[in-house]
Amino acid sequence: MWAKTYFAWDDSYNPLLVLDRWLHPFCQEFMVKMQGKKVRVRVTERALEELAGRSRPLFVEAQAYFSCVVKKRILFDVRRPRDLIPVYDKLCISFHAVESESCDPWEFAANYPEKRQLTSPAAKKMIPKAIYIDFKHGHWEGDLKL
Repeated sequence: MWAKTYFAWDDSYNPLLVLDRWLHPFCQEFMVKMQGKKVRVRVTERALEELAGRSRPLFVEAQAYFSCVVKKRILFDVRRPRDLIPVYDKLCISFHAVESESCDPWEFAANYPEKRQLTSPAAKKMIPKAIYIDFKHGHWEGDLKL
């Protein structure tokens, strides 16, 4: 954990986050615990409306994908991930650090092949600070902040 310095911004006083909240006020924010740490889950109004029409919960898997490069990924309803954490009755999240099958740039860009989930002590300490979920133009979109 980084030590707080005189010039460090706390999330509540960060002017960029304050501006983002002002420009995008229609978000619902949830706080969940993941391995003892608080994770902020922000869901837009569009996503909440889409979730309300579903008969079953949306399963969201956030990944830190280690290949030739490190990539943040959000997977929606691809499979039911392990270690689901309910955010509310229509949304469940999980986070995993995974290793790539190969470092071939073409295969990486096309299929994102997964070899295994990383289980080292350092990988288990990786927890996102925030997960963002939106529904735009008929598709789920997401991002995470590590």
